[in-house]
Amino acid sequence: MPFDWIDEDRLPVFEQGERLVLFGAGQGSVEFLQWLAEFAPGVRVEAIADNDGSMWGKELHGHPIIDPATIAEHDFSRIVITTISGVDPVFSQLQSIGYVQGERFCSVGKYPTNHLGNFNLLFELNSASPFLEKGARILHVGPGGFLGLECCLYALGFMPCSIDAYAFGVCYPEVTERMDKYLATRNAFLVTPQGSAAPDIAARYDSLFSTRDGSVFLDGKSIPYSYPARFSALPFEDGSLDVVSSFAVLEHVRSPEKVVRECRRVLRSGGVAVQRVLSRDHRSFGQVEGYHPASYLDHSQQEWEEINQDKFYQNRVLPEQWRELFEEAGMCVEFFRTLGEYRFNDEERARLHPDFADVARTGRVSVNCDLVVRKR
Repeated sequence: MPFDWIDEDRLPVFEQGERLVLFGAGQGSVEFLQWLAEFAPGVRVEAIADNDGSMWGKELHGHPIIDPATIAEHDFSRIVITTISGVDPVFSQLQSIGYVQGERFCSVGKYPTNHLGNFNLLFELNSASPFLEKGARILHVGPGGFLGLECCLYALGFMPCSIDAYAFGVCYPEVTERMDKYLATRNAFLVTPQGSAAPDIAARYDSLFSTRDGSVFLDGKSIPYSYPARFSALPFEDGSLDVVSSFAVLEHVRSPEKVVRECRRVLRSGGVAVQRVLSRDHRSFGQVEGYHPASYLDHSQQEWEEINQDKFYQNRVLPEQWRELFEEAGMCVEFFRTLGEYRFNDEERARLHPDFADVARTGRVSVNCDLVVRKR
């Protein structure tokens, strides 16, 4: 089976009978447990550590989820980090308590390479409310370590650029070890209606890559990328961009109002912000019981901040609230759609924190959304 959330090239050799502690109670650990069952059945997982205190005491596939502060209480030979979001702080956390990378812990998580998912979504939203013009300067916030979307946009005659707050294992400008993914993206792109539209598109894509001394480099002038850079403080001049896009990023920002103002600031008059927001409680993506798409509404603001203290932050801005934030900033919402709805059962409604009494009254909440908003 394919393993999308773990990097098999970074997996160490495991000895028969070795005992592990995994770090991260998400999809990465689910896949790694499947990998162990298939390729290293003699290896035992003692526990799964996670910085989300709301998970402690629960189980993932029969393995206890523990407070990282208690790792030393377990008999193990190695810690395997499967989490991707916030992996750098996890490194620092483990080093601060005396564990040495390579000797006592390693990291094997990776984001799935969705070769054309965001590309297809961008053009789908453009069909709903046209905003892509030849030569447009398009910012992609949060590429997640892979710049395939940017390469496709460049090949079509746009001027892409991107920023990220975290490295996420990005290779830039040397991309030697990622060339298989860039080639796979190229081949998938060239059979799309956009990628097959003109004979020079393939040549433009290929022109982005050059080989020197056996290594492959991506053209940093044609594909500018900045790290670290924050959505709440974009490194661009006022009115300098035509499009600001992000996919599964807005739900992680700590200052939603500031991010919306930044979008407006850097866009030219008539420029567009294109956003997909995965507002769903990310704990419900995994297979730890007890979570649903709006579980985060069970907590007060202080409780939620404490839960997020040592993990990759997720805010609790709901889809309709995102639309309101852009409207309040003076932008025109040209397209808005929610991607789902969650209806609470009686027990779940009773658990909602009083701060969300309006949600409790309706008994339902929108989940995830797409937005296209234009600067007047």
